Amino acid sequence: MTIPFFACAVSLAFAWRGQRGAAVWLAVAAIAALVVLLKLHATDPLAINL
Repeated sequence: MTIPFFACAVSLAFAWRGQRGAAVWLAVAAIAALVVLLKLHATDPLAINL
């Protein structure tokens, strides 16, 4: 779950260094990965044992 957040951090580093194209594409990929991971996580059944 943390990979998209690390990708956003790297994207900010790319933007800071002036590589805006790479920063935009990495940010878009990070958001897409985050949406996919959240969709997979939200549909998992809860395993609650009482």
